[in-house]
Amino acid sequence: PAARTTSSRPPPAASALRPASSNPPPPATAGARPAHDLRPLDATSGGGEAAAASLSLTFDERALPPLRLGLVDTDLTRAGAVAEELRRRGVTTQLVSPDLEGTRWHLLRRLAPHGLVVDEGSLLAHAAWLEALRRDPFLRHVRVLVLPLARLFRESSGDVDLSALVPLLLPLDVEETTLRERLATGAEIQLRLDQLGVLRLLTVLGDRARPTRLTCVEGEDRLSWDLFGGRALSARLDGSQPIPLTAEQALDWLVAHPECQVHASALQASQLSPDPGVSLEELITQATDRASTPT
Repeated sequence: PAARTTSSRPPPAASALRPASSNPPPPATAGARPAHDLRPLDATSGGGEAAAASLSLTFDERALPPLRLGLVDTDLTRAGAVAEELRRRGVTTQLVSPDLEGTRWHLLRRLAPHGLVVDEGSLLAHAAWLEALRRDPFLRHVRVLVLPLARLFRESSGDVDLSALVPLLLPLDVEETTLRERLATGAEIQLRLDQLGVLRLLTVLGDRARPTRLTCVEGEDRLSWDLFGGRALSARLDGSQPIPLTAEQALDWLVAHPECQVHASALQASQLSPDPGVSLEELITQATDRASTPT
């Protein structure tokens, strides 16, 4: 057979090896990096300042919900700086001493905080304070966020960076926000009292634009309490012989039953008692003031 001859034609160009449907890659630009390189671009690289902002994963300027916080620290300078930055970001912040005798318990109760931010070192040195907090009838349910506040405060400049704290704060108002959203639709609400605590629950229901009946059940006990326009109206213990209660007695019942199942349903104005009731704000103030100091 005839011998094979080797073609003298040059190999096809690189473009001829691509499928006809593929598009050529864009030309390389100065400062470009491979697609798998996810390191942030700085202002001097190809992405510029806009790219740097879009890739930032820090929480230093993340929007915060309108929380109420207690800030517990023995370092007054650091606590003041962190509190100032939290307030600038829209968070109501109360400075709290981790000393049992130095804590203004009535003011902390009245704040009805979403959470307490506690310096790790301060808590280790004042463990009795946390034990007292868990015995307080108005504060025992409050979430405690423990972290070294030295991570937020720069000693050399006095500046504060909340990046390490913000991820812990974002979930704190989820239950309250969900409750308000569902109440706005007129839906009946069910939850356990210690999910929000007595004071936060009464504040949310009292602010509602329509009359609400709060029903709380634990075992054989059942409390019914009407709320509207920031006022506590008629209350009673249901049973074969309903027992009318004053607003103070109804609040005391709730405090004594922190794990009761709560139902909140809308009422018609015609279903309300003609009794004007009492101010919820005044009721809460009186109750938190007369509660004994936890020991």
